[in-house]
Amino acid sequence: MWDPNYDALSIEVPVRHLKKPVEQFTIAFDNSTDDLFLTMAWDVVKVSVPLK
Repeated sequence: MWDPNYDALSIEVPVRHLKKPVEQFTIAFDNSTDDLFLTMAWDVVKVSVPLK
């Protein structure tokens, strides 16, 4: 059972919906711009967490 008292971190990021599904759950670092993002994608959903 989930207990929020054990959460180390909680953030809200926008969810992008993809046109083509991603078959395997994918985690990647994206630094294609001047910023760095931790990107996670699966099925038709993608989230990018900014890292500093």
